[in-house]
Amino acid sequence: MRKNGVKRAAAWIMSAAMSLSVFGAMPTGWVSAETGETTYEYEGYTVDYAVTGEWSGTQTVRITVTNTGEESILNWALEYDAEGEISDVWNGEIYSAEETEYIIKNTG
Repeated sequence: MRKNGVKRAAAWIMSAAMSLSVFGAMPTGWVSAETGETTYEYEGYTVDYAVTGEWSGTQTVRITVTNTGEESILNWALEYDAEGEISDVWNGEIYSAEETEYIIKNTG
């Protein structure tokens, strides 16, 4: 029991550590996503994508990667089509950017 509790705590800490907020400026005339959240499930991790606010052609997007597996995720990266320009990233860094295609990775 104790070992599972430690793993759950580690998964939660990894989730919090890998949570990142992305501010993306949308091109004029672009129809933005509705405010809401979607969860994508994969083997060993989930990705929560949430549009948490929008104003003047800009959105605040929160992407949270949660470790649901048995092993630690030590060096993660997320490929992301922002459909606009990302102007700020928290708890991650822009590894590469080509037009609206970004790769966001851990900071260390």
